Amino acid sequence: MNTLPTDKDIRRHITHLVADIQMLGMLINQETKYCAFVEYSGHVNLLHVSIRRSKEDLTILAQGETYLYPTYYRSWERIIQDLSSTRAMLRKILRRNDIDYGRLSYTIEVLPIMKG
Repeated sequence: MNTLPTDKDIRRHITHLVADIQMLGMLINQETKYCAFVEYSGHVNLLHVSIRRSKEDLTILAQGETYLYPTYYRSWERIIQDLSSTRAMLRKILRRNDIDYGRLSYTIEVLPIMKG
């Protein structure tokens, strides 16, 4: 018999996704030329992720944020979709040591790179 997931099950799944994203951010910092910032603001339940050019040059190449609690316009499913997309992007950066700008989710904002 299939049962629908409870809110507790969904929150636990989201917690695992956030933990994966934080771990991937640390691995990107250790294993690639990029610098990843993964910031969780508990007071507003917000996860913000940004990818910087390098540890020395903190120019933002891509960034995105997701509120981790549903609202009237944002469902649990949408939150899980956004987090899964972010996790997939970070895995790809780690695997390829490169950012595939053409495959970024629309929830991730790509910023123009300033030439200095």
